[in-house]
Amino acid sequence: MRRRFISFVLAIIVLIPLVPMPVFSNGLVKEIDVFMNNFRVQVEGKNFSHKEVFLYEGDIFVPMKDFGKALGLGVNFNSNKRALTLNSNNKLRFNDNSKYPIAYQRGYEIEVKERLMDNINQEIRDFLRDTKSKSSSKDIDLKTIRAGFSGIEITLDGKKIFLDGEPLLYNDDVYLPLTSLSPYLYITPKLNNNVIDIDCNGVLKDKPKDTIYPSYYSIDELVKFREDLNNRYARELEELNKKKKIIMDVKIPYEEVKSLSDMERYLNRHLSKINNLNVDINLRSGTGHWYYVDIDFSTRDNSKWRNLSRRDVEAYIWDIYVAISSLYDEEARIQGNIKRYVSFDTKMKNIVFSFIDSGLDMKSKVDPVFIEELLNKALGKYGGEYFDYTARISGYDLELVITPSHSDYMERWSPSRKLDLLERVNREIRRYYPGLKVNGKVVYRDLEPISFTIDDNKVRSTTLMASTAEYLNNRYGIFYVNGFRVPVKYSLHQIDNDNFKLMVDMDLSLSDSRWDINSKDALADLMQEVMKLVIDMWDANVFVQVFDKSQHLVYEYIVSQDTVQMVMANPSGGEVVEGSTVTLNTSTSGAKIYYTLDGSMPTINSSLYTGPIVISSNTIIKAFAVRNGFKDSAISTFEYTIVADDNMATGLDSLRFDIGTLSPRFDRKEPNYTLTLPYGTSRVKVTPSASVGSITVNDSTVDSGDSVEFDAATSTIRIVHIESGKAKNRVYTINVKIEDKQNSNVKLESYSFDTFGYGVFSGQLSGNYSGHKVRLLSTTGKEYDNTVVESNGRFEIVEFPTGVRERLIGYKYEVRDINGNLVDFGPLNER
Repeated sequence: MRRRFISFVLAIIVLIPLVPMPVFSNGLVKEIDVFMNNFRVQVEGKNFSHKEVFLYEGDIFVPMKDFGKALGLGVNFNSNKRALTLNSNNKLRFNDNSKYPIAYQRGYEIEVKERLMDNINQEIRDFLRDTKSKSSSKDIDLKTIRAGFSGIEITLDGKKIFLDGEPLLYNDDVYLPLTSLSPYLYITPKLNNNVIDIDCNGVLKDKPKDTIYPSYYSIDELVKFREDLNNRYARELEELNKKKKIIMDVKIPYEEVKSLSDMERYLNRHLSKINNLNVDINLRSGTGHWYYVDIDFSTRDNSKWRNLSRRDVEAYIWDIYVAISSLYDEEARIQGNIKRYVSFDTKMKNIVFSFIDSGLDMKSKVDPVFIEELLNKALGKYGGEYFDYTARISGYDLELVITPSHSDYMERWSPSRKLDLLERVNREIRRYYPGLKVNGKVVYRDLEPISFTIDDNKVRSTTLMASTAEYLNNRYGIFYVNGFRVPVKYSLHQIDNDNFKLMVDMDLSLSDSRWDINSKDALADLMQEVMKLVIDMWDANVFVQVFDKSQHLVYEYIVSQDTVQMVMANPSGGEVVEGSTVTLNTSTSGAKIYYTLDGSMPTINSSLYTGPIVISSNTIIKAFAVRNGFKDSAISTFEYTIVADDNMATGLDSLRFDIGTLSPRFDRKEPNYTLTLPYGTSRVKVTPSASVGSITVNDSTVDSGDSVEFDAATSTIRIVHIESGKAKNRVYTINVKIEDKQNSNVKLESYSFDTFGYGVFSGQLSGNYSGHKVRLLSTTGKEYDNTVVESNGRFEIVEFPTGVRERLIGYKYEVRDINGNLVDFGPLNER
């Protein structure tokens, strides 16, 4: 399995996506289409004479007589026995503490990272239109050849080997697929245009340090050099991906910023001017993600300051904000001043400015005729109505009059639609004058005008607020309590530009016998819907108070723009039939919901809500919602009592995973689980069993007791048990999480591993290891031995297999807790 994986990786490194397919089915001799393309093969950068090389069925095929000679291999082909014998002259017979496999492993890891970095650099060059560095395409030479296929057996150093591609007889030689052969020879092929350079990784050939003045690495030097290089490439690849994002997405100059002082130097180097005004920037950190920016300039440059517009200043501060949040702290919020003239502050990922003492004259900077032309062109027709826009400057503000052609037509619009027109007006003006305050009216011929203001990027209108309350009374003016019709009346008030208050009067007393806990839940659902409508329309914080007929407070809640709204559930609690589903939601778009099913307090390490939750036992759901840049919502609690359902399938007898911790422990009636995998896990196997019925895993049918393997990055595994005669299936949902590296408690802190003689593996665990067990296995998963850890964390395993085959396959360890859950694992090397 390991060799097949390495072959796959090498194929990605070497091959271009041009794979010819065979013309005929298997036979002794057949015609096949191959790509010749004048391929040349080198070994450690040195050319050697060889027959033609070609690309066929996804692999490069090489002639073994020439290729073996260049690598120092003995090559013998017995045509009668159809047997190819390869002899490494003992170079592949590693001693007990050999580091050659490590050198090989690090070699192809380095090659993969180099390819990835080349690709990213090319993407950046293409984005910057640097076409000089683009590789030119070449014609591909497709050729039809006659080749022999006759089931050739291949041995290497006396052991039979198996290749993914079938050997070919051609040109008086045996051709073997290079990437499939490479793991057996511990070589790494690298393709550059049509040249294939073979890296021998210090195994079949010594590794030169310098191709001009050759000296050679010892194996210890090569491993150390490659491990350091591999680690450095990992860091460079991470930084290169960041550079790509900054250049191609954010579009600001890129530099690596590691500290606050680096960030300050960056700002003074790249943002040292507001148009022609030279400035000095001082950057300080505050609590949390707050940063304070003080900007100064010489008094002799006051004339340059007065030539600026407010828009120039706002755009400049936004550039500073983008630079800090992109290069240094994604959650950054900034606050600061430009001398005493301008102050700015971050609010809800928006920057609010104060220009009171700026001396920047808006009248000379704003062109009302341009605004009229802009609006008449962009919004002269909207929603089937025609509009005329007139504008003039009044002090620092703009006065705007909007006149519809047909008053009666627009009057039929909903408040939301009218408000949408004003929002569109706001967006058009802000494209050119982002800080401009607008006082306006929509003037009807025979009706009361709609007065409005646009300030701090928000549209406000007392006229439309009254219309909004009227709309709520018409749409949500009836509330049902246990089937009884209760009138509800709304009034909406503006406290300030950011805060609204919604007053709700209910024509029912709390002392009424029809009022109960279910009624309050239903009222909360109604208020969530009403608040969402108000927030979506008005972009404001909403403070809600609901009063009963006797003016007793029934419900009170604040929905803040910078706080995620509470999680709601449907159904919200009570008795439910076994197997029922519960859906969770929050009115804050883009928020993530985390929940628990055992009544414990949820955190961001709890289960992430991805779909309906199946309830098959008495359950207490606690949930909250989060979103970047917002405060977390309050925690919601929902309690459910199960009513048995005889029409549901019996369920699985057992559910096992080969790695990780399943929480809670499996119970046939429990539908929801979290599988936590150790840091670094790449694959996981699930094995469901059931004595009756059938099983599907992620919609694929699986026999009872059979295992299904998944990529560890799979977020959810869904298992369904289907039973004949039962109308409902039993569904199990497993949310998969991979531990962060620092979260693993129990670790193999140190160890000694020796395969000389009878073999010894001993070591020391750290963390809470009570009752844990250490297993010694082959890299293919075969267990050699296991032992329980001593009270001091020590353990020892002796007399395990140490033959050539076992050493070649390699060893690994696992640490499992008292319940058999895997908590740590990794490869083992001689030490």
